[in-house]
Amino acid sequence: MVFLESMLKCRLLHQGQAITKKRITLGGIEYYKQDNHADYGQGGETMKLSARLEAVAARVLVGLSAADIGADHALLSVYLIRQGICPRMVIGEVADGPYKRARRYVRSQDLHRVIEVRKGNGLEVLAPAEVATVVIAGLGGKNTADILCCSLARAYTYQRFVFQPMRPVYPLRKLIADLGWAISHEDIVRDTHDYYPVITVEPRRHPAYELDDLELELGPLVLEQAQRPEVRGYLGQELSRHRGIVAGLERSNSPAAEEKLLLYRRRVKRLKEMIDHG
Repeated sequence: MVFLESMLKCRLLHQGQAITKKRITLGGIEYYKQDNHADYGQGGETMKLSARLEAVAARVLVGLSAADIGADHALLSVYLIRQGICPRMVIGEVADGPYKRARRYVRSQDLHRVIEVRKGNGLEVLAPAEVATVVIAGLGGKNTADILCCSLARAYTYQRFVFQPMRPVYPLRKLIADLGWAISHEDIVRDTHDYYPVITVEPRRHPAYELDDLELELGPLVLEQAQRPEVRGYLGQELSRHRGIVAGLERSNSPAAEEKLLLYRRRVKRLKEMIDHG
């Protein structure tokens, strides 16, 4: 009953009925305090996540348990519980410092009965099919791919993965394509002065598929959405970055640099065409 009430409050808030808020900061974390009764945080306070983590939260399956691997601060898990999106969370941390930090924060929010913090490597902290959604956010694409490879049989038992990888992203996309996993959504989120990909994947056994070099780097579904303002901004940033790489390679005389130069010149041409005609 408490969970259903929390879900209703969350829906009311998203429908614009809870609009009077006062911003406060506690322990270096920004909250919004509701002036009416449609709040759902501790003491009437609701957390405000970064745009990056809000985009991740929006892709988590509603009403089912989830896990956050490499959560560090535990903000996302607390948010998902407070918002009524998930009834139970598991946090996995391999390093002692982040593990203790997450435990402290969860206990400070009096949520240790519904958020379990476990110490271990990657998906090894989870039982098969224990949760519906697994979130891996803020890790490099190669580290994320390594986590999946270490527990691949177990990975197939979860309904959804939500990845928010840091550069380089292509090792993760390459693994996803090699496994034949379908990418259901790719979101580009601007947070402060940078853009971040959020990749939603359903781990099902399908034939492997090919992605070209630019799709591996920037995302196949992203490149199909060049007309969207946030994607155009992201592609513009990538165009500038690629032009900088081209300028650096043009100053080199090595055979390897010449091969890379051809690759990046092709990428610059494709990005410019997408932006101009998107």
